[in-house]
Formats: sequence, C-alpha cells, structure tokens
Amino acid sequence: MGSLTYDFLTESFLFSDDLITEQFKTVSDSELEKELRRYREFCLSRETELFSEIRSHPSDLNVFAGLERVSIDHLMQSALYLHQYAISDPLIPLAQEKSEYSEAMRKLQGFQPESLDREDLVKRLKFLKQITPMVAAGFIKLLPASVAFEPPKELPLFASDNYFEDALPARLLAFFREHVQVESLRKDEQSWYGTGRLFPCRGIAIHFKGHSRNPAAIYNYLDITRMDKTEEEHTLSFAAEMPDTPPPIPVFETWVRQSVNRAAQGLYRQIFLEGRIASRCNALYSTSSPFVADVLQQVYLPEQSVPVHTANVFLKLELPFLRNLSIETLMKVRREEGEPFENFRIALEKQIRDLRTDEDANGVKCKAKNAVHELAEVQVREIQNRVATQKEKGWLAAGVGATSLLTTVQTAGWSLLGVAGAALEGARLAVDYRENVKRHPAFFLWKLLKRKKR
Repeated sequence: MGSLTYDFLTESFLFSDDLITEQFKTVSDSELEKELRRYREFCLSRETELFSEIRSHPSDLNVFAGLERVSIDHLMQSALYLHQYAISDPLIPLAQEKSEYSEAMRKLQGFQPESLDREDLVKRLKFLKQITPMVAAGFIKLLPASVAFEPPKELPLFASDNYFEDALPARLLAFFREHVQVESLRKDEQSWYGTGRLFPCRGIAIHFKGHSRNPAAIYNYLDITRMDKTEEEHTLSFAAEMPDTPPPIPVFETWVRQSVNRAAQGLYRQIFLEGRIASRCNALYSTSSPFVADVLQQVYLPEQSVPVHTANVFLKLELPFLRNLSIETLMKVRREEGEPFENFRIALEKQIRDLRTDEDANGVKCKAKNAVHELAEVQVREIQNRVATQKEKGWLAAGVGATSLLTTVQTAGWSLLGVAGAALEGARLAVDYRENVKRHPAFFLWKLLKRKKR
C-alpha cells in the first residue's frame, strides 16, 4: 500500500465504506474508541519506521506540513513538483487519553463529559480514503506528529513575577503583540463562543493576525477557593469556581496581558517543535500561515535554494487545468512518467529562477502564472501538434510494424536487405519521436490532460 499505517487501516473496520457512510451507526462509542486506541498504539510502536519511510528517500523536495490540515487541492498541486509530502496523521489526536484536568474543567464549566464526535471522525476517514492513491504512490506519508504537542498527564503549574514578559525574547514578543487579537467569550450549554469584542469576562480567545483562527488559544479565569501543597511529592491540589460575574477590570487587564504572553510562547513552541520534526524527516517545513512565515523570518534565515523558491512560487498559483482531474490519474502519470516529471520540474525552475530577486509580490505571481501558462497551454499544444505530425508521416506505424515485417518477408521479389533497412529507419524515426517528445518539459502535463479527457 506504500505505508505501514494503511496496511493497518485496510484491515480495520475504520476503513469500511459501509460503516463510514452510516457514520458507524452499528458500532458503539466504546468499540470505536478502542479501535482508535489500537491504531494509535500501532503507529507509536512503529514510529521509527514511519519516519524512516521519508528519510530513506532523501530529496530537496520533501516537505512536512506541521499540524496543519492540508486540502486535497493543495496536495494535488504539490504532487506536480514535490517529491514527498508528510502530514500529521488526523486519527492520532482522536485516541488521545483524556486528562483528569480537562474533565474537571468541563465539569466546572457546566459542560457534559467530552464524547467522540462521529461526524468529525467520518470527515477525517473520508480524507484518508481520498488520498489513498497518493499514499500508495509513496507521495504522502502519515506521521504521528501530534503526540509531541499533547499536554503531559501531570499538568505543570507556571508562575511568573513579571506576567511572563520574559516568555520570549523582547523583540520577538513585541512582534507577537503587534499581531494579537483578543476577544471575549460567552458560554452556552455545550461550549464557549466568540463575541468579536473584548470586555471583562471569564473566558478569552487569543488569535494572531495572519494565522489560522482555529483553534485559538483559550484561557479561563478561575477563582481559587482552596489550595493544598505537598512538599514531598511536589504536587498542588486546589478547588476552584467560575462565577458568572467577571473579575475586576484591573485584574482582568493583567490577566489578558499575561495570557497574551503565554499564547505567544505556546505558538512559538509549536512552530519550533514542527521545525524539529521537519528536521528529523530531512524535510522542508511548510506552512500556509503568513504569520508563521513572518515569525520564522524573525528567527531563522530561510532557505533560498532554487527548488525551494520554485515551490514557494508555484504552490501559490491557481492551476485551472487541475480541475476535475482525478487523484488516480495524477498519481498514475507521475509514477509512469518519471523522466518527463523531472523535466517538468527543471523547466519550472528555469522559468521561475529569475524571479528570486523580484521584490514585487504581485509581479512575481503574475510572471509565474505566465510561466506555468506557457507550460500548461502553449507547449502542451505544441506537443499535441507534434504528435499529430508524426502520425501523419506514418512513423509510428512503421515502428510498430518493424518486427512483423522483418520476420515474415522472405525473398518474394524484394531485396531482404532493403526491406530490413526501410524497417529499421522507420523504427529509428519512431524512437527519435518518442524520446524527443518525452524530453519535452510539457510532456508530463500533456499526459495528465490527455488522461483527464478520457
């Protein structure tokens, strides 16, 4: 199948089309949770092998997407240029063990105990089913990456004399603050929801402009009513309540300031860990978040090689010719046409290389769009014309019939040497035709478009 994870899933009822269609109506929550835990344990027990599936195919065009949920359209476009694409396994978080703290917090806030979201599970499974051809082709690799971001079983407590003003270097923390958006939350019977404004309350959501708003960092303000400290075991137990009345304004403002610092530290830690995982894979770190990209610019000198620059430009383009193209067709052509695929990559790099020094983002996008149009439209048409020309000349027919002609003609009025010479010439022209067309940088796209029309 191309992946250890799919070897497991194809044998599991989680991948049953009938059960997925009915949202596992005939399966209990406990059975689903048990199977998800079994899958999680399998992945974690084979973690080294899952990472080696990427490391065993070194390339400058291997990518890790962090914890982001990537779209099918993005993966298909990536498959036109990238070698491998590693994503965080979407099933792993569903089997995460619930902590006593999270359950206690839900009870404190008046919410029902957290249960398995079947609709979300089905959505994740449908995504995994859809990308099966990409996994089978070795293009997509699933990693249990989310485990690195799970909270510890024993929740640590943090304190600060300066409201965590030293959570990050001053310049970096100032950058986070410049982009922060804080909104107050209100509570219904099931969850918190945003209000779009900030006022004294017991719950806030913290976002950063240019970054995905889901999930946001959510903080609640509790009133501690009792606290017991155990020196020997280094533990702290406390009782808390969350009244409907908000804290005093000065207290609220200080709490918001502290929470913003902690949210900045938390997001930076996530970016750092995702970069570490990418490094473990010998892969490039990919993000669709402009804010995360800007944070990385503040800290690291980004890679500026030709392949990386080309990928950055190419993956931002809209490619109309990918519409209605099946994943199966894309993977089949990519697998069978290895040399043309490489030629297409080289042609892209050649077209886009000169744009590296152009600081006009709109100008770069326009020029890159024209370059891809040149490959996808003009040169594809050139290949179509070339194929038609060769067919008119009969070179293909001569090449196909060469073996038959040489084995059946004896000496019935023909010079055997002359017939063999004519047949070999036809074969040579046919080989030249095939090789020249396959070396054409647009051949890969032409094959895709040809399959798409069938």
